Amino acid sequence: MSAVDSLAAWGILRAPEVAAIAAGVGLELAAAATLLEKESAGGRNVWGHDSVSTGGYYEKGGPVTRENYTAWKPHRGRLGSQGVGPCQLTWPGYQDQADRAGGCWDPLVSMRVGFAVLAGHIGRHGLRDGFRRYNGSGPAAERYADDAMAKLAKWRDRLGTHHPSPAPRGGPLMALSDAEQGELLALVRTLHHQLYAGEGDPATGRAGWRTWAGGTDETLTVVDYLRRANVETRQLHPNLISLHQKVDRLTARETDRATPPAGPGGGAPVDLDALAARVVELLAQRLAQSNNQER
Repeated sequence: MSAVDSLAAWGILRAPEVAAIAAGVGLELAAAATLLEKESAGGRNVWGHDSVSTGGYYEKGGPVTRENYTAWKPHRGRLGSQGVGPCQLTWPGYQDQADRAGGCWDPLVSMRVGFAVLAGHIGRHGLRDGFRRYNGSGPAAERYADDAMAKLAKWRDRLGTHHPSPAPRGGPLMALSDAEQGELLALVRTLHHQLYAGEGDPATGRAGWRTWAGGTDETLTVVDYLRRANVETRQLHPNLISLHQKVDRLTARETDRATPPAGPGGGAPVDLDALAARVVELLAQRLAQSNNQER
């Protein structure tokens, strides 16, 4: 019996798609089956049972449809987020990711996101802690992880696979605490927003901050770098506002000077556009000199 046949025989819905999606994101098939068994009794496309109001838009434990999901989502912030689909995507960020990929109401899209999230947790923290982090934290998440490991062993027997538990991957980000990883994610989102809001230079990849050309001898972690970058972004914004105000004042002053007196012989008219451009150029040079001196 093939692995796909075994999945179907033991109650996993859409077995061929489950196998393909798990392979595509690098998730062990037994782990994917374990997740589906725990979250939705084998991959049912249903709503969760979290203790939040439905607002009348869906039924807890009932089927997820495009219609009831899209009717509910605009009210998610007010009502509270609910688990959605085979992998019970609950965090709004994961639901939004699924929507960008085709729709959180689509069970295949939901599985792609959920499997990728679990694969990432397992790759960074190992099997048991990966399942725990998928569920959350606290005693309930610990029990979830214990049960997941027991189910995983059964699925490996059913599928004829016996993988050793992978060691967590190394790397600088893995040395960060959960709090630091959360702060890192928040900073990245802020800088990502700045880039798309026009506060950066997409051509050079500078997402709203000035890079340290040449660098220094100090060693910075990723979080340290982004903290400094975020500080510089915040400091630069009032400087730009101040520059804008100076240009406005100088332009107004030169406009007053350029206004000829009434009557004949009042003098030739002044090109105010050219004058304003020259003022901006001079101020930009002064700002650049000031920044170089600060460095």
